[in-house]
Amino acid sequence: MPRVPRLVLRAMLGAVALLAVALIVALVLVDPNAHKPRVEAAASRALGMEVRVNGPLSLRWRPGPHLLLHDVQAHKHGADIAVVREVVVNLEWAALLRGDLRVRSLELHDGVLTIVRAPDGRFNFQRDVPGPPRPPHDGPDVSFARATISYADMRWPRRIEGRQCRGELRRIHMAGGDRRFLAGLSLHGEAACAEVHAGDLLLADASAVAAVQDGVFEFQPLKARLFDVPTSGRVRADFSAAPPAYQVEHTLLQVPAQPLLRALSLRQMASGRVDFSARLAMRGHNAEELQQSMQGTLTLRGRGLTYNGADLDAQLQRFESSRNLNLFDIGALFLAGPAGLIVTKGIDMAATTQGERGHSEIRMLVSDWVVERGAARTHDVAMATSTHRVALKGGIDLVNARFDGMAVALIDAKGCATAQQHLSGKLDKPVVERRNPVEAIAAPAVRLIKKGAELIGGDSCDVFYAGAVPAPTPK
Repeated sequence: MPRVPRLVLRAMLGAVALLAVALIVALVLVDPNAHKPRVEAAASRALGMEVRVNGPLSLRWRPGPHLLLHDVQAHKHGADIAVVREVVVNLEWAALLRGDLRVRSLELHDGVLTIVRAPDGRFNFQRDVPGPPRPPHDGPDVSFARATISYADMRWPRRIEGRQCRGELRRIHMAGGDRRFLAGLSLHGEAACAEVHAGDLLLADASAVAAVQDGVFEFQPLKARLFDVPTSGRVRADFSAAPPAYQVEHTLLQVPAQPLLRALSLRQMASGRVDFSARLAMRGHNAEELQQSMQGTLTLRGRGLTYNGADLDAQLQRFESSRNLNLFDIGALFLAGPAGLIVTKGIDMAATTQGERGHSEIRMLVSDWVVERGAARTHDVAMATSTHRVALKGGIDLVNARFDGMAVALIDAKGCATAQQHLSGKLDKPVVERRNPVEAIAAPAVRLIKKGAELIGGDSCDVFYAGAVPAPTPK
């Protein structure tokens, strides 16, 4: 290499090194706390809320240049949005050498984040008066640890709170322009919380991996422990168009029946373990719109359950002879299954169960439902006790919480209904078909006539049930 260019190169490198050293020394000598008001003002302008650094502010250099802020508070209209014990603002070396404080990433430690969504869909952290459309821009990576995250949507009845949460959000990009906040968002990340409270439900060890592209959110896998049982699923939420669309898939295996019923505000009618799965798609801005558009399947199945509070076989035997019992009271067990999960009014479907105290074995329970356009219809709903089989057929209007052509029946070995009752009216005030006195008196003669007709006409009948629950056989 010629001698002159080599000397020029060395001189240039030396000048850059001296400039860097001079800049670093200048920054070290400056007291960062003297610039705290400027930092607060800049953060307030950028976030559109009032930001205060109540503790000391310091500048550190390892492992890279970063500002350390203590006791940071961000609030709007008198309500806290973020209260964080420690915030680490990591800066870019190259920008720092140019005299520019450019944020590379943010770390939040020991904080409480409160997110509220108003009825118009806007979040509490968004600007009150939107300015001119912003150009597309990238945000810094954000990580958090030991955080409590609270989310409330004014259009929904339940608040969600995650405790002892940690996570990281990367490649944050906003499309800019006139697009809504969620519709223009892209990012990748993951998060985990020791506990997630949603109303009376408690999820432990909850975690999710998120991929968001232009307003389409994919959470897969979603994992947690519910009632101390592992659960998994996925959620897809599309905010790119209005109204937003959702897809939910969830599986819960061998969950204890008692806490599941208690979480639904239902009486603890059964003990044992059941499997639950759901595949639902819906679209809308609020609960009513989601219910009206809902479609998919819901399944609840169990074996070897115990029905608490009554001897079902004794009651069913009494019903066969006198019909003085509501089959609806027994069929309520089905309605406490998957359909009950999407009727949000907390109705106790078994509140009217009466009869002698005791318990019964439920050898098999199948409760499969098809949901379409705001209505849940039975696909295969039945249970078998030691000596009887009961089936349910019909639908539930989820939007209006009403029965729709619902019937519950005692089923013989051929799937024929030996006795049935029809249900109508509101779920919380069901109207059960009653037999009149003349029919009750004539019941023994009617049964004899039916048996004679079967002997003459063979085994033909109108099959009420032909599902997966077999007729009980003596042990």
